[in-house]
Amino acid sequence: MDNSSSVALPNPNTPLAFLDPESAYQTSVSIYVLAGSLGVLLWDVLDNIGSDFNLLFRNRVTFSTLVYFMSRLGSLGYVIASNIFETAPTGHCKAFETITDAFYPVSLGLSALLFFIRLRAIYNRDRIVVAFFFLLWLGLLGTTMIVPITILGGNIGPTQYCIDEDVPNAVYAAIISPLVHDTLVFIAITYRLVRNAHLETGLKDGMAVAFSGEYLPAFSKGLLKDGQKYYLISLISNLVTVIMVFDTSVPVPMRSMCATPNIVLTNIMACRVYRNTRRGFIRESEISTTSMMAFRKKKPVSVSFPHFDGSNKRPIAVEVSYDVPLSDITTKVDGASSRHIASTKHERMAESKETRSFGSGDVESQS
Repeated sequence: MDNSSSVALPNPNTPLAFLDPESAYQTSVSIYVLAGSLGVLLWDVLDNIGSDFNLLFRNRVTFSTLVYFMSRLGSLGYVIASNIFETAPTGHCKAFETITDAFYPVSLGLSALLFFIRLRAIYNRDRIVVAFFFLLWLGLLGTTMIVPITILGGNIGPTQYCIDEDVPNAVYAAIISPLVHDTLVFIAITYRLVRNAHLETGLKDGMAVAFSGEYLPAFSKGLLKDGQKYYLISLISNLVTVIMVFDTSVPVPMRSMCATPNIVLTNIMACRVYRNTRRGFIRESEISTTSMMAFRKKKPVSVSFPHFDGSNKRPIAVEVSYDVPLSDITTKVDGASSRHIASTKHERMAESKETRSFGSGDVESQS
């Protein structure tokens, strides 16, 4: 009899006993991460259950509302099924792996669709931009479908517990595509916000607008702070996941464990932006293409500025458009002020001539 077969396992009832110590440790860490991710997602769902009730029963149910709730269910389904797959003796591991991974494109695809719906509301008159991002979303949906097709599950030794047996390189596309999508969405909406500042900004001023909201109107500044920060968090989460996956120094089980927290965080951020939009805290319609075009088509208005002429203060009126930069308004005021000074000087010279003419007439009449 082989000596290796006669060695008794210290705890044969524990499935991790059939793995080598390093793999067992990595699997344990992954289970803890999954449990923590489930706790965070459940907390967010319960914390916003009142808002979800109002969205479903006290507001008009729209297509975006259905996408919102389906993304919630998809994320919950994936995280719950992943926890069951890793911790329960389910058996039939290949079938259960496929069922679990089927929630992956549902969760990420619908969370990304919430991002696309918001971008479409902002670029509602720019068909090229909308079409480009719709194709980008379809690409994300297609790549995420690779996960349930290619990843295979298997049993841990002779037990009924499951583990991932084969994770092909094609799965990396499903991790990279959300990063590309979220990055471009963030850039596109930030660009619209910068354009809404109505300033002739250089690179430095553009960065100030994008990251601090400087020069922005109040509603656009609120949109930047209350909306873009959530997208930025999601973007950073996707970036960390991609770095972990491609870092060869990280063990394989720990590379993939970031996928679940990333799904949870992305869904929480996308749903929070959607809820705030529906409740009126974020008003993307005010920086939409339609609003911007209507804003620029408004008739110029007359604005008065005080001009000090000696001891007198006279108003100077200039006509400005709503989208004119502040520098142009200053130029208009300076020009009007110069013309006003020249006109005043001309009037005084004319009055002086009339006075001298009137005085010489009086002298002649007296003589």
